[in-house]
Amino acid sequence: MKPASSEIASLLFALQAALGAGFIGYFFGVARTKKNLRKKMGSQNVVN
Repeated sequence: MKPASSEIASLLFALQAALGAGFIGYFFGVARTKKNLRKKMGSQNVVN
């Protein structure tokens, strides 16, 4: 199925790229936060 025009195709490509980047950024942020929380909880357990 082809889009009606090249402008619509460009819009769909940009939208797809933006959504993909958003998902990738979200998952990198989740992984970083989990890592920081594990590190923080680990240091608290050592002190106690």
